[in-house]
Amino acid sequence: MADRAFEKEFLVAHNVYRQQHGASPLAMSRDLCRSAQKWAEHLLAIKKMQHSQADYGENLYYAWSSVPEKLTGKEAVDGWYSEIKDYNFSRPGFQSSTGHFTQVVWKGTEELGVGLATDGKTTFVVGQYLPAGNISNPGYFEKNVLAAGSSVKVHAATGAGSGGNDRGSLPSRQTGRDHISSSLTDRAFEKEFLVAHNVYRQQHGASPLAMSRDLCRSAQKWAEHLLAIKKMQHSQADYGENLYYAWSSVPEKLTGKEAVDSWYSEIKDYNFSRPGFQSSTGHFTQVVWKGTEELGVGLATDGKTTFVVGQYLPAGNISNPGYFEKNVLAAGSSVKVHAATGAGSGGNDRGSLPSRQTGRDHISSSLTASPSLFLSRLSLSPGAGQKNPDFSLLAVDTMNSYRRQHRAKPLSRCPSLSKEAQDWAAFLVNSKMLRNHGKGHGESLWYQSGSSTDTPKGSDVVKSWYDESSKYDFSSPGFQKGTGNFTQMVWKSSEKVGVGIATNGSGLFVGVAFFEPPGNVSNTGYFRDNVSTKG
Repeated sequence: MADRAFEKEFLVAHNVYRQQHGASPLAMSRDLCRSAQKWAEHLLAIKKMQHSQADYGENLYYAWSSVPEKLTGKEAVDGWYSEIKDYNFSRPGFQSSTGHFTQVVWKGTEELGVGLATDGKTTFVVGQYLPAGNISNPGYFEKNVLAAGSSVKVHAATGAGSGGNDRGSLPSRQTGRDHISSSLTDRAFEKEFLVAHNVYRQQHGASPLAMSRDLCRSAQKWAEHLLAIKKMQHSQADYGENLYYAWSSVPEKLTGKEAVDSWYSEIKDYNFSRPGFQSSTGHFTQVVWKGTEELGVGLATDGKTTFVVGQYLPAGNISNPGYFEKNVLAAGSSVKVHAATGAGSGGNDRGSLPSRQTGRDHISSSLTASPSLFLSRLSLSPGAGQKNPDFSLLAVDTMNSYRRQHRAKPLSRCPSLSKEAQDWAAFLVNSKMLRNHGKGHGESLWYQSGSSTDTPKGSDVVKSWYDESSKYDFSSPGFQKGTGNFTQMVWKSSEKVGVGIATNGSGLFVGVAFFEPPGNVSNTGYFRDNVSTKG
């Protein structure tokens, strides 16, 4: 546990660096310290580096020594601050290699908590921050990450902006600030919001959206929640979602068109010659995504602060190969009324989702769209999962055959993981969506959609994951796009696996594999040690 001497060193180190960058000193929060300590102890227990799901800014630090060695509070902060060498002040913004530094000196942050857990050799340090830094709205990094030598202003703007008229869109789980009364979206606002979407969609060859009352209720509930908690963060619903925040020093009524115009303005940064998810253009691509059919909107305001939530079905920003090419067309494309949905239609459709990458990514960073895959509109019956022990046994045997080729010990079939995998496969079939579970397991997903109702062989599913090995560059170990299922399968440190498959009885199958401990950890040296060549 972090003692008071460690806490003091940790706080002083932050405030010395913050003063150099024109940021006011932080105060130590006991609540944040309790939260950070709890998470540090969890990390030590599981011996993994992973971020909590709390709505704080968060920096993590790991140290190991062959002999017991006491860490000082300053060492972790110095490690984070050292990232300044890679930060480009002439191009302010979130950079994955500098997120710890920018959180340390973020002007809008006011409170700090720290936790430390150690077994004498391994040490984890967790720093948590409120308000969170690394907010990617336009202008936020310019205001909050200043060059060394900047003067301190006691009333500096917070992370959410203050003064004047500040409007912005958040692509990810971020924080904002303000008050608690809300007002329902009126029909005039809804109409403006819908019309603005459909005008832009027509320009990009996408069919018009329909307003969904169910999505409106969901979006309204979330908008009110955001205003109540004084934070900007995405819901965990299985929708596409765009968020918008506006603040004005005088009461001002927002139009439905303004939020959509802001999202669409990201088109200037979208590279149509290299289609794909780009963190600075996710709102635009969701607005014009061809496979989306329904829309809902919610608005909450206290008169000065306004939150707008747009929710979409089917969700856009699907990162599977070819999806952006099909769904985000250049302006001037013609509208085809029966355009394919996100997953395509007809024929026999098979695919695997990229395995989740874990590791030392900074929690306050912009989230790319999670790799979710809409499976098309099918009439699915409740309880669509079907247990298939032959499928599971053959899948695990095939995995272990491949693992032997890569000098990895065989996986043991875990009943609890198998149940989780089976339940998740059934859920995915019922929800008509392919997406990661998000519970911290290593994970591989597979689907098949076609006319055949014969259960696929477990060996065929596993082979589809292993075939990604042809794209893996062993001379440059690390997480590589399009190879995550292969690297998870042969990851040496993984010990247990659970496999499940579910069907709707009409040709749709979803396969799920969960692994523990999870693979694809991006810490230095992990891929080199865990993914071996054949032989």
